[in-house]
Amino acid sequence: MASIRLAKGAGIPQSQVHSVAADQATLEALLVNDSPMLIAISGKPEDRTALILTKRGNIQRAKRGDNTDAGTVLAIGDTQVQFQTNGGRVIALALP
Repeated sequence: MASIRLAKGAGIPQSQVHSVAADQATLEALLVNDSPMLIAISGKPEDRTALILTKRGNIQRAKRGDNTDAGTVLAIGDTQVQFQTNGGRVIALALP
């Protein structure tokens, strides 16, 4: 999914910015309750942070090496995060 930039002069009246942002942030069909979901990646390539929506509906902020509900964070790329599960498998979560 492409991100949108909501800045002055972007062709969207400031009175509609909140509505457009809310529409982009509300993606009910993408929410899956039975597995963790990657919802955002931020920061410079050498110091990235991931936001993960857990099965329980909590949001976890994680960096490389952190333990999360999905496993230990191995790497954070531009569009996905790789984890090592407690069972030793390597899995990846991608942005929707």
